[in-house]
Amino acid sequence: KRERERERERKVLVLHRCEEEARRHATHQRLPSAVTMEKYSNWTEQKIGRHPYLPSALSKRSILGHVLVFPLALIRLPVFLVLTLLLAFLDAVLALVLPFAFLQRPVCRLVDGILGRFLLLICFGITSVGSTTVRLRRGVRGASKTLPNVPAGALILSNHVSALDLLILHTRFSPVFALPSGSGDADSTRYCAQSWSGALLSLRGDHVSSANSPAARPLAEIQRAAQQQGRPVVVLVEGATSNGQLVLGCSALDPQCLEGDAPAPAIVALVYGSAHSPTLGTRRFSAHLFWDLLGTFRHPVVVRQLHPDDFPQEMQGEQMLDALAGCARLRRGVQLPKDKLEFLAYWRKQH
Repeated sequence: KRERERERERKVLVLHRCEEEARRHATHQRLPSAVTMEKYSNWTEQKIGRHPYLPSALSKRSILGHVLVFPLALIRLPVFLVLTLLLAFLDAVLALVLPFAFLQRPVCRLVDGILGRFLLLICFGITSVGSTTVRLRRGVRGASKTLPNVPAGALILSNHVSALDLLILHTRFSPVFALPSGSGDADSTRYCAQSWSGALLSLRGDHVSSANSPAARPLAEIQRAAQQQGRPVVVLVEGATSNGQLVLGCSALDPQCLEGDAPAPAIVALVYGSAHSPTLGTRRFSAHLFWDLLGTFRHPVVVRQLHPDDFPQEMQGEQMLDALAGCARLRRGVQLPKDKLEFLAYWRKQH
């Protein structure tokens, strides 16, 4: 009987020690609360049942791909750095040498098209970027493989799943990128004008497509300045990267940019069809660039542009986002950039 009591006391003591050890470990690691852990453990879109930030199920490599990923990325990395610096340098020089829009526009599009396609081919294995015009209504003719022309100063509303999006949009449209200023909140109404290289550097480790700059200004001003330069303006309306399985919540858009005398906007969706989908997921940007982009043989991609006749009648942010989801053939989500910041904070503490 005494031995049983001693054994029971010993088990209770061990249990108390384990609980104290776990409590100390949780305090040291600053783990989120049980409510937060329960929230993100089953955090999927209720209507779709998909998680918006975890790596896509398509992100799989063959055995040969796993073996050759490191040497392939190691060979492509210096080429990518040299061509990126060269393209950014030529864009800055041409903006100074050619002050007139009617000269700057065709020359910049020629340079961006040649160097951009060469960069896509050598570093990412993209031999050609497919393009198609999408109709939302079934049975209506008008879909084609040639994209409509986007006038200078027009807004291009695009989805965002990877850093590769910026280079593809730059090669296709030679635009100015407008990134929301601050932390990427949904109520952000001020933007920073960036070149494609500046937008690439603004992709921070938290994957929120925003830039902190005192030069932030309303989107309408950036649109007018870009129109004088003969360039359109790309707005990544989701405000954060996703895994490409749905379209996230929308950052605030100035209604003056979509109504009145402003050029008609364009809605563009980038859809990747490779066996290893290049979505940013939960990786750091440097790891995403090296392993997911440079370390993969090729990334088949199609640029879908919504037909002008299918634009929503009310040019508001939510309606435009519904049209973007229809163009990408995806469903809408409700997550905002701040939700991704919270999820990444939880994910990196757990892994």
